[in-house]
Amino acid sequence: MNDILRILESGHNKSIAQKISNGVINHQYSISALMSCFFSKEMRICQRASWPITFIAEKKPALLVPYLQRMIDHLDQPNHDAVIRNTVRSWQFMEIPEDYIGPIYEICFHYLIEPQYAIAIRVFSMTTCVNIATRFPELGPELTSVILNHIDHNSAAFRSRGSKELKRLKHIAKNNHL
Repeated sequence: MNDILRILESGHNKSIAQKISNGVINHQYSISALMSCFFSKEMRICQRASWPITFIAEKKPALLVPYLQRMIDHLDQPNHDAVIRNTVRSWQFMEIPEDYIGPIYEICFHYLIEPQYAIAIRVFSMTTCVNIATRFPELGPELTSVILNHIDHNSAAFRSRGSKELKRLKHIAKNNHL
C-alpha cells in the first residue's frame, strides 16, 4: 500500500490514475492496496483512489468483484462526490454478479431520479441500470418512463445519454416482446 499511497499523495491527474491502474492490472501494485486507499477515511486519498478504479473497471473488471459489497456499503457515507461518481462509473463497465444486481440497481436508480446529484453520477447510474435491464428486461418499462420524465429538464449530457439509453431500452423491449 505504501507505493500506491505515496503516488496518491503526490498529486491527482489522469496520468497518475492510469499509472496506478496499469500497475494494478500488471501486478506491479496490489488491488487490495488500492482498495484500502479507496476505503480510507481520509477524504483526499479516497477521492484520488477512486479514479484508477474506473480504469481498472474498463480493462479488468473482475479485479473489483471481490470488493463490490464494500463499494456498496461505502456509498452509505461517501466522503466525496468523486467516490459516488467513480463507483457508479466503474459499475457501468462491469458484468454485475447476480448477488449484487438488486442493491446496485436500487442505488443507481436512486441516483438517476434525484436531481441533487451531479449529472455525471446520474448518467453513469442510468447506464448501469440499463445494463442491468438487458439481463432483466422487466425493468425496462419503468426505467424508460423515468428517463423520459427527466430527459427534457436536464443538461445536454443527460439528454444525450438518455437518448442513447432509450434506444437500448427500446431494443431490449423489442427483443423480449415487452
